[in-house]
Parts: sequence; C-alpha cells; structure tokens
Amino acid sequence: MESAAILLGRVSRNRDLYVSNERLEARLQQNRRNAASLEATTATNELGQAFTLAELAGKSTAKKSIRRDELMTRIAGFERIARDLGHVGLFITITCPSRFHRFRTVNDGKIITDNPSYDPKESPKTGQQYLAKIWTHIRAELKRKGISPYGIRVAEPQHDGTPHWHLLLFCKQEDQDTVCRVLGKHALKDSPNEPGADQHRCLIKTIDWTKGSAAGYVAKYISKNIDGEHVGDDLNGRPATETAQRVEAWAANWGIRQFQQIGGPPVGPWRELRRIKSLPANAPDHLKRAHNAANKTAVFEGREKASVAWDHYCQAQGGVFCGRKACIKLAMFTPGKLGLYGDDASPRPYGIETTSIERYQEPGRIGQWMKRTVHWIVESDRHEWTIQRGPTKAQPTRSSDAERSETSEPWTCVNNCTDVEDAEVYSSVPQACCQRDAIHLAHFHLVTSK
Repeated sequence: MESAAILLGRVSRNRDLYVSNERLEARLQQNRRNAASLEATTATNELGQAFTLAELAGKSTAKKSIRRDELMTRIAGFERIARDLGHVGLFITITCPSRFHRFRTVNDGKIITDNPSYDPKESPKTGQQYLAKIWTHIRAELKRKGISPYGIRVAEPQHDGTPHWHLLLFCKQEDQDTVCRVLGKHALKDSPNEPGADQHRCLIKTIDWTKGSAAGYVAKYISKNIDGEHVGDDLNGRPATETAQRVEAWAANWGIRQFQQIGGPPVGPWRELRRIKSLPANAPDHLKRAHNAANKTAVFEGREKASVAWDHYCQAQGGVFCGRKACIKLAMFTPGKLGLYGDDASPRPYGIETTSIERYQEPGRIGQWMKRTVHWIVESDRHEWTIQRGPTKAQPTRSSDAERSETSEPWTCVNNCTDVEDAEVYSSVPQACCQRDAIHLAHFHLVTSK
C-alpha cells in the first residue's frame, strides 16, 4: 500500500510528507487504540499499589520526553568525554544512491521533479538496509585499523520517504583523517560516478568547540524525530510537532530503527542501576561510581528530573572504549515457562553483575595477604504484578462479520486479542526476587588467584 503511494508520487513535500495520509491516519488510530488499552488495564503489585499501564509507561522511555532526555544525556556525556580527552567531533550525513529516491530536486532544492534513475523495486526499507550495510563495512575497516569512534546515529526520512543518516562521531585527533577517508570510501562505493555523488553522498563537518556544542548540532534532529519540541518549523516549513507524527508513522511502517548508540558502554546496565535504590556498603568502588552516575539527577527543561552523568558512568564501566568489555553487565535469568506463543521464554534482567579483586588473609597465616575475585550480583527493585484488563471505549460497530473481516486491522498482541476475564499474574523476576527481604542481595563466588 505505502509502496504504491510512493510509486504514484503521492509521498513528497508537495503532497504527503514522509508517508501517505492514509498510512498516517492508520498509525494515529493504532496509537489511540493502544493508549485506550493501556488506560483500561490496571497493574497491582504485591504491596497493593495499583497503576494503569499508561501510568507505568509514562515512567519509562516509552514516554517521548523521557526518551528524548535520555538520548540528549548520552550525547552530552559523550561530548564531555571527548572534550576532556582532546578528541574531535564529526557531524556526518550519509545518503542513498539516486535509485532509492522517487524525486530529485533542482534549482537549489526549490523544485522537485521525477527522478529518471528511480528503481521501483527500492523502498525506504531497502534504503535503510543499504545504509546499515555501508556502516557495517565502515565499522569493520575502522576496527581493523584499531579505531573505535563513539557517538550516536539518527535515521530520518527525506521528503519522499527515502532514509538518510546523521551521525555524531567522536574520535582521536590522529584518527580523524582515516575516519573521514573510510567514510567517504564506502559511501561512494555504490554508483560513484552518478551526478552529485561527490557533493551529496557523504558530508562531513568538523565541530568547532569554540562556536558551539556537539549536542547542539544534533538536538534538533533528535527532537524532530521524536516529538518536535523546541524545534519550531522544520525544513519544509511545517510545525515540527506535527511532522514528528509523520516521522513516527514512517519509522513504524518500514520497521526503521531511528536512533542507535555507537561505541561506549551498553545502556542496559545504566537503566538497571536506576532501578536499584541502594548498594551494599561493601560494594566495589566502580559499582558505586556507576550507581551514583546513573542516579545523579537535575531538573531538565524545568519539567522533571533526568540523569545527567553519562560520562561518569562510562568511566566507571572502564572508559568510553570499553565496549563489550564493560565492567558491569546485566544479570539475566530465563523463566521456566513458555512464552506467549509457546516458544521458550527469553532471558530477562533482574539486576546487575560485576567482579572485583579483593585482598584477604587466610586464618592462621598472619601477614600473608592473597587476592581473590569476587562475583557480585545486586538485584534490582522489581515487583510481582497482577494484571486486570477492563473494558475499553466502544469502537465503531460493523454492519456484518464479513465487513468487519474486510476492514479490521491486523491482529496484534497489544490490543486486538480476546479480552481476558480473569486476572493474570505476571512475574518478571526469579522466585528469589519476589521475597521482599531479598531485594538488595549481593551473592559472592570466590576464586582465589595465585
């Protein structure tokens, strides 16, 4: 359906921006149904506290403002690290070859016309796959050269729905030329001789720290692809708060991941540390620093508190180049039951784990100190929830079952499944975590090193 709208030329800044109006309306209706379902579903924990799922979702990154704040926090933290280490910041834009674009622009972008090079077999999804493949080659070559850039990647649509990427990367000064050369090499490997490839396929701008911050370069791209706050009008002269809905519908329709962190420690332990109210008094120093960093807050935009110490978290994890060798990892368990569709349940986090080196003295061997590795598991605050689904607002009735089967939306597990009359109990933690006196346990596995 959406591919046909693109092929017919209905998706452009002159008509339906980013996605067709039909696809936008379908997405808005789906979001409204989902919101009504969350409002009508109540979760009650073992302490008797009851919330709607909408209230619980409003405390997570499912809420757009929280998602935006977290992304900006991570970007600002990376920038502080780059400044402290004397690294350079690069703002990069990578676009797809001409065959992915339904339209082309002329007269300095003032006029759009049909693109004779357009391939109808291409779509925003294949365009995103192309860009992801390009980045895979770039990352692999940089790794072979011992270069590990860090930053963030944003995927957003051009007016006709074709995706392009904005990247904010930080790297060592001595690696800047190599990074730029590798980026240009792979971005121009496909169709390098087509008109405009050298000028538009890969644009790289070095950030001047004296003129502004790196976060300022990407703030508008983050905001206009989430909720459009603080942007005003976009490049097409439309309110960003409205076009953000079209961007969200575009990403959902084509299955495009809009934001991705590049390098640095994983964000999973960061979020899990925010679930832990306190650590054992004898917890290792790096764990205490990471916990303090994740829970250090400040008022953001005068609205709510947000964690602001991503740079300290990176340092506690072993530095911005730690990658998968981060000191603190998620503690996972696999539920002993089948999933919703009868398959094996996926592993779930229930806390964090790390190791530390301790000096100890064996009984009877006074003055002889030895070292041992201590394996820590600190469980996070989680609850056992009872889910009660209530009635949602009445939907428009269909005149017949045949008409309903023709016009109904595809089934999903969010809100189109058969209502459950009886309460269902969901536990997201192992049995030990359900004991209220066992929330902040640290389990030790001692290994004596010679």
